[in-house]
Amino acid sequence: NIHVWDLRKPQEPAVVLKQKGVVAEIAVDEDGIFAASIYSGDPIDPAGDDGAATTWDLRLGQAIGDPIEVDKGLLHVAIEPRQELIALGMNRGEVFVGNFRNGGEVLPPLTHPSSVTSLAFSADARSIVVGDGGGYVHVWNLSDGKLRFPTRQHDGEIIKAMPAADTSLIATV
Repeated sequence: NIHVWDLRKPQEPAVVLKQKGVVAEIAVDEDGIFAASIYSGDPIDPAGDDGAATTWDLRLGQAIGDPIEVDKGLLHVAIEPRQELIALGMNRGEVFVGNFRNGGEVLPPLTHPSSVTSLAFSADARSIVVGDGGGYVHVWNLSDGKLRFPTRQHDGEIIKAMPAADTSLIATV
């Protein structure tokens, strides 16, 4: 289960989302209205080759539509600031970008040389920043699925890559 807490209230969760499988990660939009979770059906290998994402309406405490299923081992999830897109990062180096509400693919898979370790949409919703296990950070244009800036290399595996508001500055760890 996924517990969503309202820290201004007593100790009971505000919402409990019933998620099947093993939840690997959850993202919440900046308004606190929507969430997305990724899960695996395999408790022994949660980053294995199965998995799906569920999008949630936190006001209603229920899933939006059917799960988004991919067969590539989900590792990370991000919600675009306008709540129109969802991104799913996979252990085989692909990023799925789809419609938040119906899961339909909106771009061909964004491919990377190694597993995806970080996902972040830009504040202006024009780009997605992707870090990978090989230490590379990629900034993709969401309108055409092409690189917006040249790929940069960190001095090791990227744990997190975060864009500034205009995406011309990115911090990596």
